[in-house]
Amino acid sequence: MLKQIFAAFVFVAANLTALTATSAALASDDHGAATITGEHLNLVYVDHTVAGSVADHPLYASPLEKDFGIRLTHRANEQDFQSVFMKGADGRLKGELKTVDAAGSETAALFAITEALPQEGKIRGTLDGDTFEITITSDGMADNHFINPVYTVALNGKTYSYKLENGKACIGCSLKLSYVVLGMLRVTGKI
Repeated sequence: MLKQIFAAFVFVAANLTALTATSAALASDDHGAATITGEHLNLVYVDHTVAGSVADHPLYASPLEKDFGIRLTHRANEQDFQSVFMKGADGRLKGELKTVDAAGSETAALFAITEALPQEGKIRGTLDGDTFEITITSDGMADNHFINPVYTVALNGKTYSYKLENGKACIGCSLKLSYVVLGMLRVTGKI
């Protein structure tokens, strides 16, 4: 059953990727349709939603309707897991991702933002207590949105990067994308 669900998911993601290159009809006026590329990533970004897979874990993420944040659903070891990134009671933007590995052992990652500096193209935060800094470079800016942004993450003396290709993202979108990408990479053991 999981193979059928995953196959259907991959089919939809592949078709969205193909449509991204050929159809402006999928694009919203301000963010467009794009792909998110990087090691262990196969993601499509359309109208503030993300679908695809990180490290072979299928996922879907969409913005919250009433608050700033994003809801992430991913599948691992024939189970669905859901998490939310939003402002907590302490006023900080954060979210905890949980999953299980192939052996059924539970893992979790706590992602929190400590600082977002759009003018400098910087996002700072913690991932399971480890501090990180994301530097955003892009092809330019349009209406406070980074065009084709590249996110370079410094974490534990190592760097990792991912790119939003054929699209644009404001600092808010960049925060949500970082939660999905970095959180999923951490719980799957890729960073």
